Amino acid sequence: MVYIHTPIPNLIGGVSQQPPTIRNINEADAITNAVPSPVEGLIKRPPTEFVAAVRNSQNILRQPNKADEPFFHLIERDANEKYIMSILKDGTVDIFDLAGNRKTLFTQPQFSGLGTAAATDRVALTIADVTYILNKTDTPALKNTTSTQFPTNYNRNALVWVRQSNYEREHKIIVTYGATTVTANHTPAGNSSLGTNHAAEELTDELNNNANLANTIHKDSVIWIKAGTNDISVLTEDDFAGEGLTLIIDAVERFEDLPPCAPDGYMVRVAGSPEADYDDYWVKFEAFNGISFGQGLWVETVAPGIKYEIDPATMPKILIRQSDGTFMLKDANGTTPTVGDGLPTGSSATLYNDFKWSNRQAGDEETNPDPSFIGTKINDMVYYQSRLGFMAGENLIFSETSEFFNFWRTTVLDLLDTDTIDVASSASKVGVIASAIPFNRDLILFTPTNQMVMRSGDVFSPKNVAILTTGDFENQSNLVNPIATASSIFFTYNNGGYSGVRELIPQANIDGSYIANDLTDNVSRYIVGTPKHIAATSHDNIVVLIANDELYCYRYLTRGDTRVQSAWFKFTFADSSGITGNYCKPLWCTFVESDLYVVFMRTGATASTGYLTIEKIRMGAGLNDIVTSGKNWITHLDARKYYASGSANQGVYTTATNSTAFTLPAPVSFATGKISVVTKDGYIAKVIGGNPYNSPNTGDPGKVVVEGNYSNKDVWIGLPYTMEYQFSTQYLRSGSQGTTPSALINGRYQLKYLVLQFADTGYFEVVSTLGTENQFSYPFTGEVVGSAVLGTLNLTTGTFKVPIYGRNDAQILKIRNSSHLPSKFLSAEIEGEFTRFREDAR
Repeated sequence: MVYIHTPIPNLIGGVSQQPPTIRNINEADAITNAVPSPVEGLIKRPPTEFVAAVRNSQNILRQPNKADEPFFHLIERDANEKYIMSILKDGTVDIFDLAGNRKTLFTQPQFSGLGTAAATDRVALTIADVTYILNKTDTPALKNTTSTQFPTNYNRNALVWVRQSNYEREHKIIVTYGATTVTANHTPAGNSSLGTNHAAEELTDELNNNANLANTIHKDSVIWIKAGTNDISVLTEDDFAGEGLTLIIDAVERFEDLPPCAPDGYMVRVAGSPEADYDDYWVKFEAFNGISFGQGLWVETVAPGIKYEIDPATMPKILIRQSDGTFMLKDANGTTPTVGDGLPTGSSATLYNDFKWSNRQAGDEETNPDPSFIGTKINDMVYYQSRLGFMAGENLIFSETSEFFNFWRTTVLDLLDTDTIDVASSASKVGVIASAIPFNRDLILFTPTNQMVMRSGDVFSPKNVAILTTGDFENQSNLVNPIATASSIFFTYNNGGYSGVRELIPQANIDGSYIANDLTDNVSRYIVGTPKHIAATSHDNIVVLIANDELYCYRYLTRGDTRVQSAWFKFTFADSSGITGNYCKPLWCTFVESDLYVVFMRTGATASTGYLTIEKIRMGAGLNDIVTSGKNWITHLDARKYYASGSANQGVYTTATNSTAFTLPAPVSFATGKISVVTKDGYIAKVIGGNPYNSPNTGDPGKVVVEGNYSNKDVWIGLPYTMEYQFSTQYLRSGSQGTTPSALINGRYQLKYLVLQFADTGYFEVVSTLGTENQFSYPFTGEVVGSAVLGTLNLTTGTFKVPIYGRNDAQILKIRNSSHLPSKFLSAEIEGEFTRFREDAR
């Protein structure tokens, strides 16, 4: 028998579901409401801080059905201005800043609405002041209106351009309608006036002699033949080998065949090569100064008679942060509301006229085809390389560079680097592109079955873009968007009723290649169900998933190419309501630097509804309440709120009952044992009663009542929660230097003592359980020196030794902290006796 001291260097290895004999010595069976920090050790998780309840403009709390969870989005206008947007299933929008202030929202008259959709069918993307809001159940479409043709009837219009004139050279225009043929002939005699303009005038005069052609006019050398009530056919003849007169009806072969004068708006197709249609394009004449017929320019235009307008009612809607700090929700239809409808005073009456899905301005359905999202539901949106991108089916469609509302080519005469990009997936497995993540200089695309990378040259251009397959890892990108940090992309996958997480990282020394490491291979049955959301921060190297109404957290630390920490743990939350079946479930979360903002659904007024609260968890290192209360520790109460004496929310003292009442922030309710009141010095006030929160409509808030006069004291009020760390089954390990220690199982390992090294700690208890009945608790209590009024919390640093007599594999060891006080654990040590079995006794 040997008495052995086994050190556990730290408690930050996280949870492992591997057999205890092969785990790392610093890994645990379970970690709940604790954070394994590589800087501070194992600490009680920071509390949630109450920010706001989601409410309408009349301050009535929203109370959606539990089954109809809202959609949330972080609006990041810039580094200093951020907002949280909520969209209920019916399309109702609320916006709050990060301090909890509700922002004023205007909706433009005749707004088509956001439609009814589940949270999983909504997507939002913020670019500067504009947030694009997508309803994935909508199918983008073109309006039924078609492009106007001018002239409306080419059979009654023609242009003749007199290009050459000379003496004794004939110009002839032959116009036929029905059985009638009209011939206009001009042959200048040797002593007559000469010139193309003169020839045009003479020919026009002859045509005017016919009643059906009486409206024919000319400008300079161009004749505009306009028939009356009869369709016409026109031929020209000349003595210049066909080069003296050029006839233009609805098409020319070359751009050079177009005259310098024409009717304003006259449209002509430039045919190009007769063997191909792809080089055809349409032009329209724009006369100078808006005159009806005269000199001007031929400009490229859209072909007549085709659909050319995107219907804004079927497209993503836009939410605009306005100059006065209010928001405007509208269709991207190029209209600007009035000041009475929410436009800031002094703004231009055309302020939002450019916020419009652009029309097809050039080409036809072959040379400038519809964007691939027309007729196909959009799955996701992305901002990349100064372009707005839509994922629809197997295609990824990008706007024109810096023109986020234009998804058409601006010209069909040339392919420009700034033109729209519409490219299909090249993956061998057919799959809808569900998500796109900008990462370094690449764009990583996810389908449910694989990963691809979109790359281009130095300029992101339709000329050189390519999509390459980079991985075949199944994932849940159609349900949960992957999330990127500075060096990684994290995504989830289904694992038979559980979920796993992989980390996509660039493969060293191989440009454009990525590998996906499984972060849950040692906790394959840890994350229960399908995640609702994933968030990550590179400030503290933390990934957070919402699943099974809990927050599953992963913390990592990499030094060089070695990951020295890979720790899983989870956070749980409770509600203060006394209603049977009360709950507090996280719906959505996001990081703002080191702060984790979480939206919870808390117990509602009915069994089928819930209230929504925005709360914040500070996840950084070295946290304290110095800014708020002047104290260098954290008061650990969830949904906590600070009540400063002399402020509007200070307690109200009643002399007759010697009690102080505090109003709770709605919808936080009161139930016995679920609300704590703690002074900023760490003293717990005695709670003697309170009132529950009644209804979002009555405005009757919850209250908590404490014994004594606390109206002149600064206090924290919130919900207590419990931190728990369960040690792995302890095994004695051996191994030579440079090898992995292995568990010794050929013997009896009798545990004697557990020694914990801690720092800056106010309270914890060690719970030792042997079998199913023998449970022993050993509390450590920091001292509070002084009176209840002037008491000062004494945080302690040192060691705590407790007896844990029992065989190693029959012992369950836990550290627990259910108080509001902090605890920080640096390392541990197990003392025990090991007796090796005799070889012949086995």
